[in-house]
Amino acid sequence: MADNRDQFFYDPEEESKVADSAESAEEISGQAESLEAAAEETADTLQEAADQAEEIGQEAARAADDIPELVFGAQDPEIVSGQNEGADDITFPEESTFSVAEDPSGMAEQASGGEESIASEALSFVQAAARLLARRNELKTDRDSLEGEKEQAVRAVASLEESIEAAVSERSRVRREAVSSGFDERVSECRAEISGKQEERKKAKADGIEQKIIEVNEPLAQETAELKEQLTHLYKDNKISALVRNPIVSSLYFPKGLTDWLLIGAACVVLFFCVPFLFCSLLQGHPFSLSIVLFIYIMAAGGLYLFLLNHQMLPKKDALEKGVELKKHVKANTKQMNAAAEEIRRAQDETGLGLEVFDEAISGIESRITGIEEERRAAIDEFEATVPGQILEEVTEENRAAREELEEQERQLEERIGRTAEEIDGISGELKEIYEPVLGGELLEEGDLSGLEQFCRENPAVSLNQAVESYKTSR
Repeated sequence: MADNRDQFFYDPEEESKVADSAESAEEISGQAESLEAAAEETADTLQEAADQAEEIGQEAARAADDIPELVFGAQDPEIVSGQNEGADDITFPEESTFSVAEDPSGMAEQASGGEESIASEALSFVQAAARLLARRNELKTDRDSLEGEKEQAVRAVASLEESIEAAVSERSRVRREAVSSGFDERVSECRAEISGKQEERKKAKADGIEQKIIEVNEPLAQETAELKEQLTHLYKDNKISALVRNPIVSSLYFPKGLTDWLLIGAACVVLFFCVPFLFCSLLQGHPFSLSIVLFIYIMAAGGLYLFLLNHQMLPKKDALEKGVELKKHVKANTKQMNAAAEEIRRAQDETGLGLEVFDEAISGIESRITGIEEERRAAIDEFEATVPGQILEEVTEENRAAREELEEQERQLEERIGRTAEEIDGISGELKEIYEPVLGGELLEEGDLSGLEQFCRENPAVSLNQAVESYKTSR
């Protein structure tokens, strides 16, 4: 029985007490023989308790520095850290000694109570770890939610900054246009004046060119007017009718060139082919009537030709030929004047047209526009140097309350996230330091110990270490 003392007691002080008790037990071993009959009734129970105590002792030896509360016989251990509210505190007797000789039946009762205590401690240990894991998961969820709120707050601040920038830009544009509009009106008035002066100059130039044409063609124009007057008196004095002085009729009597001969040929075709053919077509089948019509037509045409020849053309041949020469001279003068006018219009020479007055007026107006543009640039430069900053201050002041509210919300969220992260780190450290050596990192990383807890409830006689190993194997 003395050989099993290390399996029930681990604390050094308790171990020394057990050693003393063992020595006393050896001294009264003789007396214990008389009680062996009673001890046999509880021997089986005592052996089972001893086996379980040996397993708990081995487990406590491996994790003595971190979880002394699991060792049977420790004084006032705390299963759950003080950070977890509501954790179960498991305490044990202040002093435990064992003597086979004095109370072998009491030893059996103590072994039975130790078995129950071991199962309770294992379950409490798993429950405490489960509560910590649940709390850590809850904190992580809160942290994610807070980070989402913070991201929204950051976006809200950025959106507010963008709206402030857009408002500043829009107000600056409106006020800049207001400053520039006055100068635009003045420039528009000046450009309207320039357009008017340009129209006046264009009209004066056209009039000047026409006047120059008249001056250049004046000698020929006078000569042509005299020739036309002579031609008029010639026809009037000789009583030459309009029919006789017609160029076509004159060409039929006094051809002078190829054109006149071609005209005679065309007249013969019309008079002696086309007209008779028309008569033949109309009077087809009436030869007698056709003969009479052709005879009358030939006599009338020939008679008219001979009448004009004898009474107009031959007696007034000299006057008609002189008229033709005068017409040719008038035509030549007209052609020469038209060529001179076309040359002047094409040259567009402004010399001597008196357009300098308009040019000076336009230059003066353009100088005024230049001055207005300089004033505009100076006003815009002054505007850009002062007004945008003022507008920025105005818009910023208008949105100051909203901005400060958003920034304060962001700051509070950062503080809450920091506190939550610190608490998560604390719980993670406690899990790693106290519970991971026993439960292993795999179970803690999964974040769910309900299965292990149920396993401990269903197997109260199994030690914590065996429960963990069996649970991992069975999954």
